[in-house]
Amino acid sequence: MEENDEDALYCKKCGKPLNSEYKEENNLKTRQKNKIKRKTKVKNHNKTKKQVYDKREKGRMNFFQKFCMFFLIVLSITLATALGYIGYKIYQNQNIEVPEVTGLDYQNAANKLKEAKLNYVKEEKLTTDKDEEGIVLKQSKKAGLKTSEKTLIKLTVGVYDDTVVMPKVTSLKVDQALEKLNKLGIKYQIIYKETSDNFGIVLKQSINSDKKISKNTVVTLTITKQKADENKDNQNQESNLEEKNENEKVS
Repeated sequence: MEENDEDALYCKKCGKPLNSEYKEENNLKTRQKNKIKRKTKVKNHNKTKKQVYDKREKGRMNFFQKFCMFFLIVLSITLATALGYIGYKIYQNQNIEVPEVTGLDYQNAANKLKEAKLNYVKEEKLTTDKDEEGIVLKQSKKAGLKTSEKTLIKLTVGVYDDTVVMPKVTSLKVDQALEKLNKLGIKYQIIYKETSDNFGIVLKQSINSDKKISKNTVVTLTITKQKADENKDNQNQESNLEEKNENEKVS
């Protein structure tokens, strides 16, 4: 109920536009504003939704990353432990000290190497010393050296050599021949053969000279001796001479 100015565009009391064209323009602006508001609202809604999704994805990725990191840490610790154990075993296997076994009998030496987790092989060597029989004379790796597990150690073990070279005793006197055989430790037996001369001489030996034989081998010697009838004649002559001498003493 109040009068407006002549050039007034809006009502003084209610503020509504007085010009219809302006009113339509104003409505258009209002609709545009509302449209912009709706677009902004939709955009903000989409943005908010995207932010929520990004946050969820970020949370998921963080969990996955943490799981991967935990798995890698566990794997690294396991791998380090395994490598340490393998390294320790290799160090142990490569750090075995070779024991001293020379001078021991073969069985004790073998047991000692077995305890040290070492392998061994026997190699025989002839010896003329009876005390070296069955004794380890040499080992392929020196005592105190470091070696790996199951290394092969060669043990040189003495084997008593009781073989000798048969000497030539034919044409020697009995005492000379027997002296030679006794010196070499050769056993012998004697058989006799009657002859008319060269008594007490070795006529034959059962084993040829220069042949290698064991000391337990028995060699047979054939010795010459005087014939029985000649021996009787000699005895008769000697008794006749004795009787003659006695008769001469009585007379």
